[in-house]
Formats: sequence, structure tokens, C-alpha cells
Amino acid sequence: MATELLSISIENHWDEEYKTIFEKINHSKTMEELLKHFKELTTKIKSTWCNDKCLRKLISIYFTAKIKHPVKHSIQSFLNQVNNEDTSIEIFNEEFKKQIIHYKNLSLDEQYTFVSCLNEMSQNFNLAEKSSGLQSELLLEFLLSIVKLYIEALQKEFSPSMKNEISHRLHNSIQATIFCTKCHLSERKCYDNVKILLKSFVDICMNLLDCNEISLETKNICAILILIYNNKISQNEHHINIIQNENENALKRLCLMFGMMTVQQNLDVINYENLTNILMKIYTQNSNENIIISMTARLFVQITKKISLMKLNEFSSHLRSITKSTLSIAFLNLEYYMESVRYLAKDSLRNLIDIGTKINSTIMIDEIFKAILSTSFNTQTVVIYAIHSSIAIIDVLQRLPDFQLLILSSITTNKENKMNCYEGLSKKFQKENSFDEWYSTFIIPLIEKIKSRQFAEEEEYSLFKCLLLKCVKKNRNAIKLILVSSHEFNDIGFHLLCLSIAKMEGVLEEIVSNEETWRGVITFDQIKKYMVNIDADIRLSALQLIVDTKKSTESYTKKEIECILYFFETNINIQSPSIRQSILSMIKKIFGRLNSVVQYLLKRNECENLSNQLDMLKKFHEYCLENLAEGANYSRRSLSLNILLNVLLTMREFFPSDIENLWTSDHYITFFNIFSDAYESNKEIALEIMQYLPQSIITKYSKICFDHVKKLMSSIKPTDSLTAAFLLQFALKFDLLSNKRSTDNETSSKCPEAYRLLIWCENLLLKSLVTGEKSIIVAAGNNPMYGSLLCIRYIISKLDLCDVKSCSLWQKFFTRMISVCKRLSNVVGPIVNNSSPEGCIPNIFHEDDQNFAKIIENTTPQMVLLCAWRTIKEVSLLLGDLSVRASLNVEQMMKIGKHFIELLSNVKHRGAFEQCFFGFSQFSVALRMSDNEGLHNLPEKLLQDIILSISGECDTNENDFMHIKNLCATRRSAGLPYIIQSLLTSEIKITHTKNFHFVMQNLIKFARYGVQIETRIHSLNILRALFKCKEFNDVNGEYLCSALQTSLLGYGAQSWAERNSSTLLFSTLMIRIFGVQRNKDSEEISIKNKMCGRVFFLRYPELYEFFMAQLIEAIDYVKEQKMNSKLHPLMLLLNRLYTSITDNSESNLKLIDFIPIVAICSSCPEFQTRVLCAKFISNVIQPCHLLSRVNESIRILKDNLNLIGNSKHARILEIFYLVRNVMIDEGQIDNMIDVLNDILELLAYFKNEIICFGSLLDVIIEIFQKIWHYLPSSRIKMDMLMNCFDFNKSAYFGLPLLQSKLTVINLLRSEIDFALNINASMNSYELLEKFNCLILLLNSSNDSSSLSDLADEFEINQKMYFFAENLSSEMREELTIKTNSNKCLISELKKIAKSNDANLAARSYQILSRINVEIDGECLNELAINGIDKMPEVVEKSILKYVTMCIQQKSSFIDITSWKFLLKFIDSSSFYVKSALIDILKVLLSNLSEMKSEESVFIVVKSTILLLVDDDFEIRKNTSRTVSQLLRLREVFMGEYAQKVFLNHLLQKSSIDREKVIGMIIILMYEEEIESENEESDQIACEFQVFEKNESNNFRESFALRKLCLPILRKEVSYNKSLELFPIIQKMMTNAESLKEYQKYIGKIFS
Repeated sequence: MATELLSISIENHWDEEYKTIFEKINHSKTMEELLKHFKELTTKIKSTWCNDKCLRKLISIYFTAKIKHPVKHSIQSFLNQVNNEDTSIEIFNEEFKKQIIHYKNLSLDEQYTFVSCLNEMSQNFNLAEKSSGLQSELLLEFLLSIVKLYIEALQKEFSPSMKNEISHRLHNSIQATIFCTKCHLSERKCYDNVKILLKSFVDICMNLLDCNEISLETKNICAILILIYNNKISQNEHHINIIQNENENALKRLCLMFGMMTVQQNLDVINYENLTNILMKIYTQNSNENIIISMTARLFVQITKKISLMKLNEFSSHLRSITKSTLSIAFLNLEYYMESVRYLAKDSLRNLIDIGTKINSTIMIDEIFKAILSTSFNTQTVVIYAIHSSIAIIDVLQRLPDFQLLILSSITTNKENKMNCYEGLSKKFQKENSFDEWYSTFIIPLIEKIKSRQFAEEEEYSLFKCLLLKCVKKNRNAIKLILVSSHEFNDIGFHLLCLSIAKMEGVLEEIVSNEETWRGVITFDQIKKYMVNIDADIRLSALQLIVDTKKSTESYTKKEIECILYFFETNINIQSPSIRQSILSMIKKIFGRLNSVVQYLLKRNECENLSNQLDMLKKFHEYCLENLAEGANYSRRSLSLNILLNVLLTMREFFPSDIENLWTSDHYITFFNIFSDAYESNKEIALEIMQYLPQSIITKYSKICFDHVKKLMSSIKPTDSLTAAFLLQFALKFDLLSNKRSTDNETSSKCPEAYRLLIWCENLLLKSLVTGEKSIIVAAGNNPMYGSLLCIRYIISKLDLCDVKSCSLWQKFFTRMISVCKRLSNVVGPIVNNSSPEGCIPNIFHEDDQNFAKIIENTTPQMVLLCAWRTIKEVSLLLGDLSVRASLNVEQMMKIGKHFIELLSNVKHRGAFEQCFFGFSQFSVALRMSDNEGLHNLPEKLLQDIILSISGECDTNENDFMHIKNLCATRRSAGLPYIIQSLLTSEIKITHTKNFHFVMQNLIKFARYGVQIETRIHSLNILRALFKCKEFNDVNGEYLCSALQTSLLGYGAQSWAERNSSTLLFSTLMIRIFGVQRNKDSEEISIKNKMCGRVFFLRYPELYEFFMAQLIEAIDYVKEQKMNSKLHPLMLLLNRLYTSITDNSESNLKLIDFIPIVAICSSCPEFQTRVLCAKFISNVIQPCHLLSRVNESIRILKDNLNLIGNSKHARILEIFYLVRNVMIDEGQIDNMIDVLNDILELLAYFKNEIICFGSLLDVIIEIFQKIWHYLPSSRIKMDMLMNCFDFNKSAYFGLPLLQSKLTVINLLRSEIDFALNINASMNSYELLEKFNCLILLLNSSNDSSSLSDLADEFEINQKMYFFAENLSSEMREELTIKTNSNKCLISELKKIAKSNDANLAARSYQILSRINVEIDGECLNELAINGIDKMPEVVEKSILKYVTMCIQQKSSFIDITSWKFLLKFIDSSSFYVKSALIDILKVLLSNLSEMKSEESVFIVVKSTILLLVDDDFEIRKNTSRTVSQLLRLREVFMGEYAQKVFLNHLLQKSSIDREKVIGMIIILMYEEEIESENEESDQIACEFQVFEKNESNNFRESFALRKLCLPILRKEVSYNKSLELFPIIQKMMTNAESLKEYQKYIGKIFS
């Protein structure tokens, strides 16, 4: 292996300096270290060159080093630079000859290593080339003997993988022979003996060209050797006769042609013409063979390249013939499904253009373009892009007028090729012509297209924008011109992008901003508007426009500072983590630039400008502290803290004296409360910020109550424990421990304050431990142990334990903590070691438990488990930290080790043993780094003991926790895999991999051959963990094959537990080999999760025979219709492999050989396995053979109708997947219709076999979908076929289960009436599918995105969606007319809407909402009163749609008595329900003046305000769009800004009384707070509530709403001095208690 290190023998005759270097090389631990010392050796040799001793040593090392060892490359480079060439050649030749003679008498495997070395020597090694020429006779004899042995082996009955390996070695041997022959011919004339040897090689190679056992690449190098011999030694033309002989094997002829192209240099155009004619015939006769097509395309490239290098003067008839042949083959290959063939076609076309350009022949170029014009436009773009670099673009446009415009008009089809083509043409035209010509030819058409906005889809518009920016990139003049007109595009994002590009390209750097406009191109007010746009990209782009600059010392202007502050005022509440991350990166940019600016201004003493920057910092500081007030959500707090940290960092560096003046006591108290934050990340930032505050501020305002800290430490809430830990860290860091009560304990001279604090925490821990030892239930409900332990761990983690290692007090403390940790583990052990820890409450009660009756009564199993696993977590993390950092003695380390092993062996709770794993990993690293030999060797001993325990052969007592019977065999062996993983990862990080290989070999052996079932289960589970661990990815590759075999064999185990473990291992190995699945659709696996079959079996050759053997074994089960449990996983794996054009050229291990066996296995009893078999067959068969295979399968079905059901179904599935893979063009329509005809004939035979019948329907639907876009050219024939079968016959067995497919069939037959035939007494399956069909068809917008949303919402069949989407508008209009006039249908729908079937009721209301139904307000009131909000959610959303339709269907608005039900949907409903709610609000907001009651108006306003800050972004966006439409605004704003706009509109422009609006605003501000105060809190529930609601995704903040409304109210009051707020509230409120509360809050408005 290349990564193996080197061992050099050291002879006595070397001097001490050389011996020292050799010793360094031998003791190197890493490859980098080895190469460093080896470079030292070569430098030494170079400086003291005196004799051949050193050279011989280097050459000896070269030959003894492993293949591809990095040292060999170093020696090769060094010897190539040696000055004394004659001496070095002589020495190398002697050594080389010795090596040949030495290897001649060794085994074949050892001889092959020398062959590999020869091939390595052929890579630019001058001495090797000379010596190979000198020793050619001896070398050729050696190689000939090897080649003969390999050929004999090929003729024996070896396995395919063995033959593949032999073929590979044969390939390398012939390659070495070519190298030797070339070296010999370069040195001298060919000797007779050498000629004889080479003649033997040529005869062998000629035979190999007919051999099917070797790959194409091997045949190619055989042909090269034949041509070298024929051309340069024997001067015969026997190969030409073979090439011209049409009776010879086509592949043999192509290989010989390849040899001619590679070796012969003296061919003329006539020779090439003859070769192209032969190639044309071979291609035509073998157009279905991938290898032939690939080789032909390759040879055309070689021929055209050779001709392009010749000196030609004219476009002769021979050249014309070559051109014609090349064009015809190239255009065929451009449509080929293999990418490599398409690339070769492009290369040959490019070569033709080069030839035409070189001989300056317009006739040849014209002929090429004439041929191009005869192809489809998609092909034209591919060809033009391929050849554009070889021809002037003006010539292209002259021959293809308006070609660039045609690309723009059809860019949505084949978009990638067309965009690349347009961009390539544009850039080359720009270089070849003037700016004006280029701009008018390529840029103006693009701009006009963008301005027109005539796009079918938004994606098309994005393509044009992207293309424009690519074309003008780096061209300042073009950017200037586009910038002038970019605002005309009506696209904010594009306008900002243009501005940003212009700025970064330096176009705007000379323009200075003024008070109104930024850089003279956009107003600051417009930038602010962009900063509140609903689109996050636009908001960030607006900020980026101001922040990004080429010059980092460019000062922020006042207006720019104002815009930056405005951005954070409006964008601090960000729900999306990705956008939050983008804002954090912008914060770094803002302060990075600000630091550079301030530093620059201080140097230049620019006071005024400096003052502006300081004001910016102060405003940021004030704003951030405001955002930390109570009620702010996680996003606001997190971003504010990050900004505040950056502010203080800048001020501490440049304005330290101003910091103290910024902080008041209120500020500090607000900030200090962050330590109570629920998120650890916020606490950490807060603690970091404290470092940058002056000590005087901290001392002045900080007051830590240790009784409060103690209460937090004993709290049952984990977040409280974390708060206590941070408070103690803070107190320790800033010397605030003087207020802590004194203690009588001894005080350490090392870190005394920390020691005192730890002793205090230890005492609290011991109290809770004593309680826990009496009753874990009481401890869990009253004083959990993990709080104190967490505080101890946090304090220790911040100390440098090296300072205290010599202190006896500290060492005693560590010893006590190790013992306490053991006691803690014993207390919680009964919980976490229980087989069901999630519901375990131990029956342990003591006398004094009656004092804790309330606690015991309210302590749930979840609280007990929380206490237990968090205690184990803290124990593990503390012990792990101590073992690494505390310099413990051997006894302490041994105790910790035993503790960890016991925990990981017994703990069954996943969270607990995962934390144990982390701590034990630290402990393992500490052992590896220990200087104590006993500790250093302990991991190896532990591994050996564990492996012995797993084997079940150890002699330990059955009570020992490491005995096989005591290890946890459930829960994936619990912590056992983690023990081994920790020990092995520490080994890999620090030393070697010896133990890893020992463990892997034993585990694989145990998993396959272990006597006890526990042994096999543990081995499988540990293997799974080791393959999942990324640290082992570089070393476990060699075991993948064995592990995969083991896991597949494990599927056949008798025990369920063993089969389960095998399944988990198999799943892990699939991810390890193919990667994590990229998409959720198991039907369509991403190509990134697949592998070429050739690559897979070259990587794991043993699996080829193993898979074959397993499939053959499965055949016996299939014949008896028994289940083979190994077949399904095997097919899962095989479906991840795909064929390649090089399958036959590089390997004998072909996927196609599996098809006959898989076809038999496809008749197995398992449905899903049959599906996998059918998929595999359809994926492996070449595309050109798919239809023939379909017809063959249909023939088999027709001829064997008495086959067993599974066999028939397997054939039908195969037909389905084959049809699905067929690539349709117009020429294949008739063939597909013939297949359809055959399928329809078969339907009649399978009417009583529901599975087969359903699969045949799938085939029919698939065929229709394939040919749909080619209709109506074949419509008459299709109608005839489809009418021959009555798809509505209800007598067929099982038809209700096939309703979805039958509905699709009727839909594609355009039988609309079938969907209208609805009766409440019908089968629910039939009704459901008819409703689904009607929902799609009645979608009045006929918009594809709307249809897609409906399909997703109601989980509608994708095939139904496809045909509904493509239904003609005439048919849709006809359906609308029929439904609106169908009273019977409406009556039945109303009946079904009242049924108990939620799915049917929901769909009924959906359909009714799309039909003009007569309705009045009373019906709506009835719906509202009956409690819409109490219905199933699936019904709720449909009723809301129905209500929307009802209230807007007439010319006059229909109001109802109460809209209170709207508010009940705001907080708890799904996206679809809220979307329906928005639709209602659209109507209600437009008719506020017509609503009967003030309460209804308030409900509508409140619903709108709340939905604008909903947790779901799409709901906020849609509500904001509704507000913009109401206000007739072009822009859609982000939710919080839209609230402001909406409230201002209500105050100023709406028909609602102004005072009522003010009253609504006051109620909105304080309603939530008053309600929460008035609620009677359940003290017990509150006391025993462990977890608070996760607020990371909460968007709505009462804090923000009050902050928004206050300025609006104050403004109103300032305008109207006589306005009194309380009387307004009195008119609107009926509850006297609430009125008092509002009176209190109104007083605060102006305080």
C-alpha cells in the first residue's frame, strides 16, 4: 500500500551521519515525516557525492518500496537530475538486471509486483528507459513467460472475478511489453532474438483480439503492440487485410484501426477515407452495440485530429467524403444516451471546423453548416457551442441568421445547452468585434426580452436575468448601460443585483452619495423600502449594497448609517436559521469595515467623520439593549447579543473611555437577565460580553444571591441548572464571591476562590445524593443531583488544572468526586439500566417518604428518567474531562475506566450511553497519551478482553458485568459498540491501526460463524457502529465486502433479533457505499446515490460470485413459491447499480449477466421484491432493446396464460418499468400503440386477478402519458383501441380498489360525465377518486402551480394530476357549465358534506366552493354556530373555502352574525386552514364598511394583524400580499412592517371611525398581557413543569406589537390634543375587570 511507511536496512559501512538519517526514516510515524527525512537524505547525497554507494542504496530502496509509494517518486525525480549520467546508467542497469533475474524464479504473484514496478518506471524515468532498452531481451523473455501463464489461466474454469483479475494483470503485462519494446527500438536496431520474442507476443495478441474474456482496453493495447511490430520491425501489412475483411470480427477490426491511429504517422487522406468508409459500414451493421458505437466515435475523433495536423491545401473529394461520413455519424451520436459518446461526437465536429479553417475552405465550412441546418434546433445549439471556439462568430451568424434570437425564443427547452451556447457566442463575439456591435447583437435582444415580461413561467424570467449578468460580467461599459435601464425591468431583486455588480466592478466608485441618493442612482428612501420587502434576498441585497465596498476604509455616511440601523430595526426578528446566518455574516462585514474606517480616521484625525462612526456604535448599543427586554423572542435576543458583542469589541479597542457612560443600572439589569435565557448559546455570548465591560460597572451593578443560585441548582428544570452554572462562572470570573457565606473548609493556595466554590457545590451535591440514595423519586421531584454536578463541571472546565496538579487538596477533591460519581451512578442505575427506562419508577420507599407525599404524587416517570440520564451525562462528561486534564494517578484512572466500562455495558437509555461514549472517548485518548506503560497499554488489553467476552469463550464468572450473558443484546447492543469505537478512535488518532484490524477480523468471523446468538448479534451491532463512524472511513474499506456478505447472510437467520441487526448493518453499509440518500422518493433514487456496476465490481470483485450464488439459491425457493429473505436486500443493492458504455471495455463482471437469473427470481411471493426485480431488468437493458423486451414479455404472457399468478404479475411489472424507461419520439408512436393494443387484449384475461389487472392499467396509463404530447395525430386509432374495453364495468372483482386508476383512464379518454355521476350511497373508494378528479378539473385558474398545490393537499394520484393539467380549456369550460346546472349533483354533495367520513366531507365542500351554489346568510350563520373550529382539520379548510365562495359570489356582500370562529384558527391550525382563512380575510377586508358589528370588524383586523406575524413564513407572505392588494401597493412587505402600513391605513384612509381604530390598537397592544395576568395559574402544574415551550421558531412577539403601536398612538394624540383614550376603551369594553386593567396600561403609554 502507498500509505505504508518504509524500513531501510542499515549496514555498518555507513558513516554516523547517514546512519542517523536512516534511523529517522525507519522511526517515522507519518508519511509527511518520512518524506521530510528522505528529502534530508537526498540533499545529503547530493552535497557529498563521492562514489556509487549512495546511488546503489537509492536504487535498492526504489525496487524494495511498495508500488506507488511516495518515496519512489522522490527517488525518480532525484535520479533524473543526476549529472554523471554514464555512471548512473551503468549502476542502474546492473541493479535492474539483478532484479529481473531475482523475480524470474519467484511465484507468479511476486512476479506481477515487478511488472507493476515496470509500468511505474515507464512514467518519465530516464534511467529506467535506458536500462529497459539495454536489458530488453532478458526482460521480454520474463514478460513472455508471465503472459503465457496468464493466458493458460484464462482458459481454466475460474470464477468471473478471478478471470477479471487475471485479465487486469495480463493488461499490465502487455503494457510493460510495449514499454520495453519502445525502449529497445529507441536504443538500437532490433536484434534477431528480440524479433523472435516479439513475434511470439504478436501471435498471442492477435489471438487475444478474438478472446471474449478480456476487456476492450486490453485489446487496444494488444493492437498497439501488433502495429509497433508490423510497422517498425517486420514491415508487413497483415493488419490492413484484417481491417478490410468484412468477415472478421468488427471489434477486432476497430482495435487494429485504433492501433494504426496510435502508431502510424505516415497515413495520407486516401488512407483515412478508406478507414472512414469501413467505419461507416461497421457502425451501420452494429448500431445497437454500445462498444462498437463508442469505438467508432473514438476513431472518428482520432482520424479528424490527425487530418487537422496534416498540411493540406484544398477541400479534395477524399476530404469531402471524410467530412460527410464524420458529420453523419456525429449527428447520430449527439442524440445517443451515453454522455461519453456525445462528447466524442462534439470533438469530431470541432476537428472538422479546425480542418476547414486551416485550409481556408469556405466550401467545406458551408457544407458543415448545411448539415447542421438539417438537424433540430436543440442539436444546432449543441453543435454550435461545441465548435464556437474554432470559428469566427460573425461567420456563424452569417450562415445561421438570427441564431441568437432563436435561442432566446426557445430557451426553456434544453435550457442549459442554450444558455451555455448563447454565453459562449457572446463572449467570443465580444473579443472579435467592437463594443457597439456586440452590445446590439447580443445584449439588447436580452434586455428587450426581459423588459417585455412575456414569460410563461417565473423560471424563464430568472434564466434571462442570469444569462444577461453572465454576458456582461467584467464589462464596465455594458454594466453602465444596463444600470441606467435596470429600474425599468420592474424587478427589485434584479435592480439591486445590477447595482451591486456595478459597485463591485468600480462603475460607481467615482460618484459620491448625497443627502437624497446613494451614489446618484437610487434614493435612500427606496433602499429602506427594499429593506422591508417580503423577499429576504432583496432585504439582504439592499443592506449588502451599502456595506460591501472595494475600499475597506471608506467611511459610512450619515444616511448609510441610518439605513443600516433601519435594517436591523426591521429585520431583527428572523425565523429562518439560514437568513439569520447571512445576517450574522453581514454583521461581521459591517464591523470589520467600521474597525478599518475608525483606525484610518484616527490616524488622519478626522473628528467629524469619527463622531458619526461613534454615534453609530452608540445607537447600536442602545437598540440592542432595548431588544433584550422581556417578551423578545430567540432571534431578536441572539442577533442583538451578537451585535452588542461587536459594538463592545470595537469600542474597547478605539473608544474605551466611552463604554462606562453607555451603561445605566436599568441597562445592566436587562442585560444580566440574559443569564436566565433558555438557550446556552445566548448565555455564552452574554458571558463573553461581560469581559469587555469595565470592572467598575460589573462591581457596581452585579448582585449575586447564592440562595437563588442554590435554588436554581436544585431546580427540576435543566435550563435553571445551566443558569446557575453560568452565574457561578460569572461570579468566579469577576471576583464576586465575597458575598458568599464563609466556610470552615481548608482553602487551597492554588485557585482558592474556585476551590471554595467547588466545595460549596460539593456539599449541595452530597445533600441531593443522600436524598437520592433514600428515594430517587423524591430526588427527581425535589432536588435532582445533576444540577450541582453540572455546576462543578462548568467551573472545572474553565480552570487550568495544570496549576493545581501538585496541590494535595485538589487531588483529594478529585478523588472524592470520582467516588461521588460512582455513588451517583449506583443511585440512578436502576432507571437507566432498565430494559424500559422510559416508564420506569422503582418501588423504593422509605419511612420519611410520607413527608414528600406531594412531590411523589406529582413526580412522573419522565421526570425520574430525566434526572437519571442527565446525572449519567454529567458524571460521564466530568470524568472524561478530569481524565484528560487533571493529571490523575494510576489508581484514579483505573477507577474511572472501570466505572465507564460498567456504565457502557449496563446502561440501556440511548441518551445516557451516548454521553458515556463522549466521556469514555476522552478517557481513551488520555490513556493513549499517558507516559505510564500500564495505562498506555490498557486500551489494547480492554479490546482483547471485550472481544474474548463477545466470543462467549471467556472463563469469567456469570455475575461479571462483561460476561456475554450480561451484555445488553437489545437496543443495538446499547453502549457496547461505543466502548470499542472509543478505544479504536483514540488509537487511530494517536498511534496505529493494529488493534482495529484485529477487532474487525474477529467481529466479521463472530458475526458469520459465532456459536451463540448473542455473539452474532453483538458483532453485527458493533460492526454497524464502526462502519457508521467517519473516523474509520480510510481504514475500513477493505472489510466492506466481507461485512456486506455477512449482513446479507444474516437476513437468513432464524432469530428475529439477528435478522434485525443484519438489517441495520446492511442499511449502514448501503450508506457507506452509496452515500446518504439525496431525495425522499424511493422510486427515483438520485444518480448520486448510485454507482456504475463496473466500478462497484472492480472495487468489490468477490461480491460478483456471491450475488450470483445467492440469486441461484433464491431460484430454488421461487420455484417452490417460498420466501427467500436474502433476495429483497440483494435486489435493493443491485438497483443501485447502473450500466456504463465501458462495462465490456474494462471488466468481465457485467450487470447484464444477472438479467436471466433475476427474471426467474422476479416470480417470488413478495410484491415489493417483484417490483425491484422488474426495475433492475428495465434499468440494465440497453435503451435500444427496451421495446423488443416489452414485446417478448407480452408474447410470453399470451402464450402462457396458465402461469402462476406471481409469474404473470412479474412479467406485467417488467413491462411497466420497461415502458417507463422507453424514450419516445415520433417514430415510435405506432410501436407504442401496438403495445397498447396488446395490453388491452390481455386485460380481458385478467379481469378476475386484481393485482395483475391493476398493473396492466398502470401500463396503459404510462403509455398514454408517454405519447400524450404527440396527440391528436394518433387520436383516432387511440379512441378505437380504448373503446374496445368497458372500464366502468362494476362486476369486475376488486374494482373498488382500482378506482384511482380507472378514474385516470376515464379522464384521459375525456369522459367527463363519469365524474358527475355521484350518489351518496356509492362506494367510498369510487366517491373519493371522483371527488379528486372534480377538484382538479374545476380549478378555474387552470394554473399548473395551483393544480400542483391541490394535488399535494389532497394526496391526489400524480397521473391524475398530469392528465388534468393537460386537459383542454374547452373540456374544462364544458365541465363548469355542467356542474353549475346540475342540481342533483349539488344536492348529493350537500348530503355527503354532512357525513362522518372526513375525507369525503372535505372534498364535498371543496367542490361546492367551486360551483355557483345559491346560499344566504342564514346558512352561513348555521355553519358558524355549529362550530367549524371543532371539525376535523381536513374538513375545516374546505369549509373555509366554501364560506369564502359564499360571501363573495353575489354582487352584494353577505355578512354573518359572528366571525369569532376565525380567531380560533390562528394559533393551532395547519398551513392549509390558515391559507383558507386568508382567502376569507381578502373578502372581509374589502367589505369592512358593510360589516354589521364593531366586534366583527375588530375580529377581522385582529386576525389580519396576527396572521402577519404568524410562525409560518408562507402565511405571513400571503397575508402581507392581501394587505398590499387592499392598499393597492405594488410591493409586498415583511409582516411587521405590513402591520404598521395596515394600521396607518385604518387610521387615515379607511371608512372605520378613527377613534374605534385607536381603541382597537390599544386592545391589540395589551389584550394578550392582560389575559395572561387574569388567568389563574395552577401552582402545582407550574412548580412541576420541567420543560418550557421551545421558542426557537416563534415569530410573534407581544413585545414587538407594543413597540410598533406606541409611536402610532403617540402621533395620534400629538395631532389631537383633546383625544382621550380611556373613554374610547370604555365604549368598546363590557368587562369591568378588564377595563380597570386597560386603564392601568393606558397610563403607561405616555410614561
